[in-house]
Amino acid sequence: MHAISSALAFAVLAIAAVQAVLVGLQNQALRHHHIRGIVQSLPPLTTMERVLFELVWAGIILLTLSIASGLIFLDNFFAQHLAHKTVLSLLAWVIFTTLLVGRYRFGWRGMRAVRWTLGAAACWC
Repeated sequence: MHAISSALAFAVLAIAAVQAVLVGLQNQALRHHHIRGIVQSLPPLTTMERVLFELVWAGIILLTLSIASGLIFLDNFFAQHLAHKTVLSLLAWVIFTTLLVGRYRFGWRGMRAVRWTLGAAACWC
């Protein structure tokens, strides 16, 4: 269970990071009126942001399962050389959760959501 949820969480959150890059590119292109290339073929920005947050939701659920199932098998935190993995996973979980709370409580979107997503992905990946 732990290995599967970890692999799926990594995959979904990596896709969310790629989606965040696309949202960032699209956002910048629309602000500067450069609607050419890949930006022209992308869906509307609101759809791209919705997909980004859906990916983050799915990833955070899988990451939560991964952390919880990993703690079950943890005998000695320092003896197994898992401290860095656990700390970085928990840090990413906190950042992703803060992003989701910021989205639904304060309406975070656009480049702020992109930066938070990429920051959390950098911690975890």
